[in-house]
Amino acid sequence: MSELSDYFHSPNVELYSPNERDHNLSFAYSLLVFVDRDGADRLERTPAGFTWSKAGDVVGTFPMRTPDPFPPLLDTLLMVFERDEFVREYLGITYEADGVFRFSRK
Repeated sequence: MSELSDYFHSPNVELYSPNERDHNLSFAYSLLVFVDRDGADRLERTPAGFTWSKAGDVVGTFPMRTPDPFPPLLDTLLMVFERDEFVREYLGITYEADGVFRFSRK
C-alpha cells in the first residue's frame, strides 16, 4: 500500500462540508489512489471517462457510461487538489487545462 492509499482510508474530512462528502469525493480519492498505484504522470478527463498514463503509455482507464454527476467529477478533483495539501504535495499536481493533470511526485 502506498502512503496515499493509507491516507485515503482516513482522509482529512474536516476539509469538506457534510454536503461535499459524497460519492463524487470518494471517487476522486479512489481515482488518485489508482493513479498513484500505477505510477502515472498524467490524468485526463475525456468524454469517455478518465485515462491515466505513464511516459505516454496508457496504464489505466475508468469509463463513464452515464452523464457526469453534479457537481462534475472534474470540479470535485479540482476541489480536492485545492483543499487537500497532503494530496497536492504527495502527487506534485499541476493542472494544465481541459481536464489534463500532470504529476511529479517528490
